[in-house]
Amino acid sequence: MLLPGGTSAASTAISVFPSDTVHITKATWSQASSTLTLQATDTNPAAIINVLSSVTNQLIGNMTNLGNGTYTFQAPLNSNPVSVKIISNIGGNTGQGVSVVP
Repeated sequence: MLLPGGTSAASTAISVFPSDTVHITKATWSQASSTLTLQATDTNPAAIINVLSSVTNQLIGNMTNLGNGTYTFQAPLNSNPVSVKIISNIGGNTGQGVSVVP
Protein backbone atom coordinates (compact mmCIF):
# COMPACT_ATOMS: atom_id res chain seq x y z
CA MET A 1 0.00 0.00 0.00
CA LEU A 2 1.40 3.38 -0.93
CA LEU A 3 0.87 6.21 1.51
CA PRO A 4 1.20 9.93 0.84
CA GLY A 5 4.47 11.42 2.01
CA GLY A 6 4.66 12.09 5.75
CA THR A 7 2.00 9.54 6.74
CA SER A 8 2.27 6.06 8.11
CA ALA A 9 0.03 3.08 8.54
CA ALA A 10 -0.88 1.97 12.07
CA SER A 11 -2.98 -0.76 13.51
CA THR A 12 -4.69 -1.12 16.87
CA ALA A 13 -5.68 -4.34 18.53
CA ILE A 14 -9.11 -4.39 20.12
CA SER A 15 -10.66 -6.96 22.40
CA VAL A 16 -14.22 -8.05 21.72
CA PHE A 17 -16.05 -9.78 24.52
CA PRO A 18 -18.69 -12.27 23.51
CA SER A 19 -22.18 -11.26 24.53
CA ASP A 20 -23.76 -13.13 27.39
CA THR A 21 -27.18 -14.32 28.43
CA VAL A 22 -28.29 -14.26 32.05
CA HIS A 23 -31.19 -16.26 33.49
CA ILE A 24 -32.76 -16.13 36.95
CA THR A 25 -33.46 -19.69 38.11
CA LYS A 26 -34.83 -18.80 41.57
CA ALA A 27 -36.11 -15.58 43.14
CA THR A 28 -37.72 -15.78 46.59
CA TRP A 29 -38.32 -13.49 49.55
CA SER A 30 -38.79 -15.18 52.93
CA GLN A 31 -41.44 -13.65 55.20
CA ALA A 32 -39.96 -15.40 58.25
CA SER A 33 -36.40 -14.12 57.79
CA SER A 34 -37.01 -11.07 55.52
CA THR A 35 -34.37 -12.46 53.16
CA LEU A 36 -34.14 -12.17 49.39
CA THR A 37 -32.57 -15.23 47.72
CA LEU A 38 -31.62 -15.47 44.05
CA GLN A 39 -29.96 -18.06 41.89
CA ALA A 40 -28.91 -17.39 38.30
CA THR A 41 -26.85 -18.60 35.38
CA ASP A 42 -24.74 -16.75 32.83
CA THR A 43 -23.34 -18.03 29.56
CA ASN A 44 -20.09 -16.22 30.38
CA PRO A 45 -18.69 -17.73 33.60
CA ALA A 46 -16.47 -14.66 34.18
CA ALA A 47 -19.33 -12.15 34.31
CA ILE A 48 -20.02 -9.90 37.28
CA ILE A 49 -23.76 -9.67 37.99
CA ASN A 50 -25.56 -6.87 39.82
CA VAL A 51 -28.99 -7.31 41.43
CA LEU A 52 -31.39 -4.37 41.18
CA SER A 53 -34.94 -3.64 42.25
CA SER A 54 -37.11 -3.60 39.12
CA VAL A 55 -39.33 -0.93 40.65
CA THR A 56 -36.68 1.58 41.76
CA ASN A 57 -33.66 0.51 39.67
CA GLN A 58 -31.71 0.70 42.94
CA LEU A 59 -28.72 -1.62 43.37
CA ILE A 60 -29.44 -4.30 45.98
CA GLY A 61 -26.05 -6.03 45.68
CA ASN A 62 -23.75 -8.26 43.64
CA MET A 63 -24.19 -11.97 43.01
CA THR A 64 -21.52 -14.42 44.13
CA ASN A 65 -19.89 -16.40 41.32
CA LEU A 66 -19.98 -20.11 42.17
CA GLY A 67 -18.11 -21.10 39.00
CA ASN A 68 -19.22 -22.73 35.77
CA GLY A 69 -21.69 -19.92 35.05
CA THR A 70 -23.74 -20.30 38.24
CA TYR A 71 -24.40 -17.44 40.65
CA THR A 72 -26.12 -16.96 44.00
CA PHE A 73 -27.28 -14.00 46.07
CA GLN A 74 -28.81 -13.61 49.51
CA ALA A 75 -29.50 -10.40 51.42
CA PRO A 76 -31.76 -9.22 54.21
CA LEU A 77 -34.55 -6.92 52.98
CA ASN A 78 -37.24 -5.39 55.16
CA SER A 79 -39.86 -5.86 52.45
CA ASN A 80 -40.46 -7.96 49.37
CA PRO A 81 -38.99 -6.19 46.30
CA VAL A 82 -41.82 -7.77 44.20
CA SER A 83 -39.54 -8.09 41.17
CA VAL A 84 -35.81 -7.92 40.52
CA LYS A 85 -33.52 -7.61 37.56
CA ILE A 86 -29.96 -8.75 37.09
CA ILE A 87 -27.43 -7.09 34.82
CA SER A 88 -23.99 -8.43 33.94
CA ASN A 89 -20.96 -6.27 33.27
CA ILE A 90 -20.95 -7.71 29.73
CA GLY A 91 -24.47 -6.52 28.97
CA GLY A 92 -26.77 -9.48 29.56
CA ASN A 93 -29.85 -8.68 31.62
CA THR A 94 -33.19 -10.11 32.63
CA GLY A 95 -35.91 -9.58 35.21
CA GLN A 96 -38.32 -11.73 37.17
CA GLY A 97 -41.00 -11.53 39.81
CA VAL A 98 -40.10 -12.61 43.33
CA SER A 99 -42.05 -15.46 44.97
CA VAL A 100 -42.94 -15.06 48.63
CA VAL A 101 -42.19 -18.04 50.87
CA PRO A 102 -43.25 -18.47 54.51
